[in-house]
Amino acid sequence: MIKIRFFGRLRELLGRDELELEWEQLPQPLDLEQLRQLLVEQHEEWRPWLMDQSLQAAVNQQVACWEQLLGVGDEVAFFPPVTGG
Repeated sequence: MIKIRFFGRLRELLGRDELELEWEQLPQPLDLEQLRQLLVEQHEEWRPWLMDQSLQAAVNQQVACWEQLLGVGDEVAFFPPVTGG
């Protein structure tokens, strides 16, 4: 199982805060970019937000690059860029 979480405005735009996928049903090896593509294939209406160049991701609460390989039990988070002041 992989748990996928959506944060910030992305959660509002997609209409959900999390999603779980069965590891055995995913292509392997699987990286973050492939997961993002898979989600867009399954939910075409999410394309504008998941394919946004400013989208960021984390794996197990650590910011990650799109080439990060995923494993069973990982928690993936997608979130818009964070700004502060």
